[in-house]
Amino acid sequence: MNPLPIKEGVCREASARTERWAAQAVRTTSRADPHFTVLAWYKGLMAFSALGDLESARILLERFEKTGSRPGDFHAAGDMTVAEALMPPISRYSWSKAFSAALRVPIGLWRNYRNAWLAYGAHRLGVPHLSEPTLDLLAGILSPQLGAVPHNDLLDVAQRHYDLGTNASVAHAMIGAGRMELASQLGLFLTDIVMSQPADTARIYQARDFRGQPLSVANSTLIQRQYWVEVGAPDQSYWILGFTLKVFAMLFKATGQAEWLAPAERIRIWLGRCHADAVTNITCAKLGWGAAEMFAVTRKNVWRDIAVKSIAHVANSQSPSGIWIRSDYPWWFPQPILVSLDTSVERMFYLQEVPRALRDGGMPLAS
Repeated sequence: MNPLPIKEGVCREASARTERWAAQAVRTTSRADPHFTVLAWYKGLMAFSALGDLESARILLERFEKTGSRPGDFHAAGDMTVAEALMPPISRYSWSKAFSAALRVPIGLWRNYRNAWLAYGAHRLGVPHLSEPTLDLLAGILSPQLGAVPHNDLLDVAQRHYDLGTNASVAHAMIGAGRMELASQLGLFLTDIVMSQPADTARIYQARDFRGQPLSVANSTLIQRQYWVEVGAPDQSYWILGFTLKVFAMLFKATGQAEWLAPAERIRIWLGRCHADAVTNITCAKLGWGAAEMFAVTRKNVWRDIAVKSIAHVANSQSPSGIWIRSDYPWWFPQPILVSLDTSVERMFYLQEVPRALRDGGMPLAS
């Protein structure tokens, strides 16, 4: 019995709807700019391969062959801002304060988060000459003091951040590529950030500075939203916690070691104290993904409940065209195509992954 308003067939249909739109978009040569390619499509290799659309993945691979500025780095530029990389035409459609702020963020923010997504995607598609140099780069920039990878290793040491999101992404890629020793080391960093904070904390810190201290001062609202969560407050960002849960589930599945479940349980307690919109805001997609993977390895219904509520919101909030519109935009046209692609391709992927994980856990969605 499935008491919640979502069926697996609805997820498949929603994913396919996005795939038709995205497959057409990837064939638009005017969008082949190397900056645009990385920022819009870094999840595309994983997403298209999950849907079996290997031709679209191949087109992206050909573009990624040409984007890198150094061995193992898919980004075509250093720390210019998003606006500098993409103007024109994208900034003229920036009608919201949130996106205007995002345009001022350096591309280097979460640079290695994106590199790790791309490395895993290339690995899954069997393209080692693209995946292995990036995996080697990420392994080589690990801080020996912190046991973690910086969000952007091109910055001076004192400017580097070591956050859960970047390191979950790198650990995810390392597990997928079978580099378990490094993945476990990154898992210990994730564990330490989580377990160093009490279950009743009022603010969840998700990043450390180069000295290993919690990053508690942010120079922009965008960075603040990614680096901490105000427990109980509405409109927080939960994707980092979701990705971290995904990695803990993968580590437990790979090793059978229960130590990886303790930090996941701490996150579950935090989520139980968070605002109810955790499963209904735009960042709930990764939370549902991580919760589904935790259900697959623990069979605990609390994880299934989070996963099903989250993926139901994802499916039900899709527009008829197959894209998702973020709350800063009144309708689809003002939302820049870069944002539409990144947001929608990712959800296309989770609409495949969450039902699969629930099947793995023995309690699939109704068909």
